[in-house]
Amino acid sequence: MKKKDDGQRLLFLSALFMLVHFTAISLYTYLFQGEMAEYYLLPVFVFFFISLSQTLIKLPKYLLWLSLIFFAYINIQPLMTAENPYGLNAKKKAVKTALAAIDTLSFSLESFQTCWYSGGYRYLFTRAGREPVRSYMDQYLSEYYTPDPNKETDRELIILTPELVGENPAGYEAYRRQVISTSEHLGTFGAMEVYLR
Repeated sequence: MKKKDDGQRLLFLSALFMLVHFTAISLYTYLFQGEMAEYYLLPVFVFFFISLSQTLIKLPKYLLWLSLIFFAYINIQPLMTAENPYGLNAKKKAVKTALAAIDTLSFSLESFQTCWYSGGYRYLFTRAGREPVRSYMDQYLSEYYTPDPNKETDRELIILTPELVGENPAGYEAYRRQVISTSEHLGTFGAMEVYLR
């Protein structure tokens, strides 16, 4: 009997904490014009799972196991089918295609974006055995290698990496149109477009 009372008390205290916590956050956000940040809800996680476990423990064992298997299935499925449009596999395919098109010619590597998700290409070319003479990342990472800014290149390889969330930087669309009109399109890999001129 005591175990049942402890479970009920725990469920009540957890629910009370969550209610007080949400009320306090709501007051802070709406009454005092505070910022509603996700991390304010972190303390609730513990009590949410305590409440959930106290509720689920009352279910018959077979129903509990079926629920657990179903929950695992619906959460594993998206994980296994997830794809990153700027992932390593897409970048490797882009590099392989570009190197096949460039053949043995010297090349420079250019991009409008300088964000780090579009910054890993130079090293992939190096790893593939063909380092660009110049790169759009030289200004940030040239301490690790010695680019030759005066050396002429035979071809220019351009990688376009649009923003997936939010707006592209100012000037990106004009740059993209100019690249498309003056360059050969080698392919699209994930969200990345590769051009050669």
